[in-house]
Amino acid sequence: MEFQHAQLLKLGMEVSQATVAKYVSRSTPPPSQSWRTFLANHVGQIVAADFLVVPTATCRLLFVLVLLARDRRRIVPVAVTSHPTAAWTAQQFREAFPWDQAPRYLIHDRDLAFQAVAATAKAMGIEVVRTAPRSPWQNAYVERFIVSLRRECLDHVIVLNAAGLRTIVTSYVAYYTNARTHLSLSKDSPTSRPISPVGNEPVIAIPEVGGLHHRYERRAAYSASSDLLHDRLQRLSRSIRAHRLTWRGARAATVRKSGGAFVDVVIVGRKAGTIVPAAWAAMRQAHWSRPTEFSAGTTPFPLRQLRLAARVPFIADRRLCHHDL
Repeated sequence: MEFQHAQLLKLGMEVSQATVAKYVSRSTPPPSQSWRTFLANHVGQIVAADFLVVPTATCRLLFVLVLLARDRRRIVPVAVTSHPTAAWTAQQFREAFPWDQAPRYLIHDRDLAFQAVAATAKAMGIEVVRTAPRSPWQNAYVERFIVSLRRECLDHVIVLNAAGLRTIVTSYVAYYTNARTHLSLSKDSPTSRPISPVGNEPVIAIPEVGGLHHRYERRAAYSASSDLLHDRLQRLSRSIRAHRLTWRGARAATVRKSGGAFVDVVIVGRKAGTIVPAAWAAMRQAHWSRPTEFSAGTTPFPLRQLRLAARVPFIADRRLCHHDL
């Protein structure tokens, strides 16, 4: 009010301050920024967490831990358990976020399974933000993913055990990340899909999630993706050698039902006991997802040789039935 009265005086208008106060509208600013403003300001630094409960055919309950990065709706590899203890949940956060990739904020509800996460997040430099009681709308994005997972996948399958549920959810997450379009992402997928040029090539349907969904590509783009697979294997080979591991070879086999590829990698370590964390670090550096399975092969204890099986998030050419490096 004093500012407006001063401006009028500078314009040569003789008017009292009481008159200015009578006609100037007063707006009470909020004491702090709103929840929507907070999310908009830190969208690239937020990870949301929540649990999904899935009943099995044997009347057991399995719990799926979902971690969603808010910037591109990206899903961190999910974890499945029948006993979601606080210690187990904290360990999943340590494995999901390396020290150089930890987010700034972590949003979760007041579930008791998140009790031990606060100490772990503080050590990793993550600030924990708990939602208000009975306010799922404050964690709406991960709640929306859970609804999509139920409607588009879990309502159409029968879950028998934790291993089967992990396979099903992992398959849907791959489809959700690489193929499914989102309205909030300008009708793009979390991993951006290039637009195929219009030509005479036929459009082919690639089954996803066991045939529940399909991804459509032109045949030219579908064939060119074998070069991407080869580049990914070469990048992984260089990363493994950089971590003082021996690259013994890899075999890529096309999965004809889903159009993807599973890659078996044989790695030999120089020092026993360090091969597993070194292999994880090498795959993260090469931008590979965490292996779906691993085994020690025929090497006796202590572990010096490791066999990894990881899925390539690219389309593999059907002519690339077997590929050795």
